[in-house]
Amino acid sequence: MEDVDLRFMREAIEWAKLCKPTKPSIPLVGAILATGDNVLGRGHRGSGILGDDDHAEWVALQKVQDRSKLSGATIDRRRRRMQETRW
Repeated sequence: MEDVDLRFMREAIEWAKLCKPTKPSIPLVGAILATGDNVLGRGHRGSGILGDDDHAEWVALQKVQDRSKLSGATIDRRRRRMQETRW
């Protein structure tokens, strides 16, 4: 595994921390879409607004400005476990 892979994994975990699920069944997920060491898009799941349950991967894809760079892109997504959160 390369350093850039570890960097993107760590970044995806940080993005997962930004999730604000509206119900406990929605997982905390962050996603980084990249080609090589260039990030094309970042996203996380759930903004805390009722009905907003877009997947982190979809959000990251929507942030891509130059779609011609998607060929050969990879996505790193990480799920963060919630810690003893009471709803």
